[in-house]
Order: sequence, then structure tokens, then C-alpha cells
Amino acid sequence: MFYIGYSPEGRTNNGELIEPPIDLATLKIEGVNNGFPGRWTIIHFLNSPCQETCWSSLYKTRQVNIRLGRDA
Repeated sequence: MFYIGYSPEGRTNNGELIEPPIDLATLKIEGVNNGFPGRWTIIHFLNSPCQETCWSSLYKTRQVNIRLGRDA
């Protein structure tokens, strides 16, 4: 990922930039067959089995994805 520090005015990002970046190719991620095909990807890292809060988070993430449309 490339970050130059430019941010248009009037925009608020509510995420966290990971420093230093993590090379996802070095991780052993279950269920990823073709890597990450040049698209934005949301990854939920868990250190325990997915409980109700986790499933709720995954559901909401999917709803955002659907609402943004296929070209988002």
C-alpha cells in the first residue's frame, strides 16, 4: 500500500493506518485461495472463535459492502 499523506478537505477517516505496514503475503490466512486481487479487502483478525459480537461485525461489514455497490 502507498500513502503520501494527502487528504482532501471535508473528509474524515475513522480508521487506523497500520505502521509499519504488514506484508499480507507472509501471513497464513485460511480461506484465501487467490490472494488479494488488487482490490480493497477488509480482514477481521481473531484470536478466539467468532462469537456474537464478531458475527455482528461481519454482518455490518457485508451490509456496507452491499450498499457501496459492486464498483466500490
